[in-house]
Amino acid sequence: MAAQPQVQVIARLPGLFWCSCNHCQDMPSDDERLCCGFGVNDCLSRHPTLENIVDPVALGLQRALWQELMVVEAHADEPGAHNRQCRHTAYRCYVLWQHGRLGAGNRRVIPSCVVTRIRQLFPSPNGHYTGYRPGRFV
Repeated sequence: MAAQPQVQVIARLPGLFWCSCNHCQDMPSDDERLCCGFGVNDCLSRHPTLENIVDPVALGLQRALWQELMVVEAHADEPGAHNRQCRHTAYRCYVLWQHGRLGAGNRRVIPSCVVTRIRQLFPSPNGHYTGYRPGRFV
């Protein structure tokens, strides 16, 4: 008699029927309730490339390059400014990694698991986050 194939049962987080990786958190809008679609062990929020993206040294270099190219001034005096800049830089790097260069106003929703991971690494001091904002022409 042949051995029966093993079926992996993933225990979903309560209320997060849309999450398959078990690393997502609930988000404030339906647009943001997006999972990477992978399993627990293959989640994009734990991918080695993302680990390189969220490295503080790499983010510092990316942020400096962005500020240089876009002639953007950093407002480091505000509380939490460093973490906010690191979060936004990590979001931009993630989108570039997954979707390539997007034009102005062309935005993509970042999976909740990835957003959660970035927010864990670079938290807001008051727990307030901007969240996803669709492009102007949507």
